Amino acid sequence: MWKDEIVEEVRNARRKIGAEHDHDLRRIVEELRRRQVSSGHKVVTLEPRAPQPLRRASGASGR
Repeated sequence: MWKDEIVEEVRNARRKIGAEHDHDLRRIVEELRRRQVSSGHKVVTLEPRAPQPLRRASGASGR
């Protein structure tokens, strides 16, 4: 089976960060936010979009 090296790298990083913080989501998020701030990269936060109404798929049911 073919493996994508980038996907494997991301999964390994996720496993490592999770294990380092006892898989505590709050601690993981705090650490990732610290890394984000210290990275020096510009962070963009977009305004939330209003949810769009659901559209039913047109089908052969004839309803």
